[in-house]
Amino acid sequence: MTRAVLTLDKAVDDAVATHPRPHLRRAWRSLDGWWDFAPDPAEDPEDVTFTGQIQVPYAPQTRASGLPQVVDPAPTTLWYRTRVDPTPDEVPARHERLLLHFGAVDWSAEVYVNGAFASRHEGGYTPLRST
Repeated sequence: MTRAVLTLDKAVDDAVATHPRPHLRRAWRSLDGWWDFAPDPAEDPEDVTFTGQIQVPYAPQTRASGLPQVVDPAPTTLWYRTRVDPTPDEVPARHERLLLHFGAVDWSAEVYVNGAFASRHEGGYTPLRST
């Protein structure tokens, strides 16, 4: 392992240990990690053929993404998919909501949960929140 990778691993560990703000008391889980990935022109999530994996939260244009080659997002849609199995403590009660927060979205994103459309966002590198 190179020094750069070790430094990156340390930075990721430090960020996870300090996020979200420690004075806020709420259950949270980072979804950073390996996600299914596909550059695919499909318009419906059911039609996507996932062909690899990407390291989230890194952009596909970076080596830290873990992709074997740089992906140019211009000619197609970049699809990401992961499975989240909430623990009993994470399942909201009737009067509560589950908040899904993406810290930064590169321009345009649509979020689907269990195949159903949940939220849309446009704006460069700004947060997306969905409840």
